[in-house]
Amino acid sequence: MKYTPPQTEYQKLVLADPQTSGGLLVAVDSNHTEAFEAILKTNGFADEHAISFGWLKEKTGETFVQVK
Repeated sequence: MKYTPPQTEYQKLVLADPQTSGGLLVAVDSNHTEAFEAILKTNGFADEHAISFGWLKEKTGETFVQVK
């Protein structure tokens, strides 16, 4: 994995949504969580800004949201 900072104003706008105060929700395969967190740390993100709070499950026909 490699992180490249946004290069254009458009890329910055896509990554920072003012409706979420500039936050970004990212889905990461559970097999790559540690690598992703290492990339964040290498690029200056504090641990408290990378919080795992849920998971995705295959849809079973029911509508649900589960956050833990």
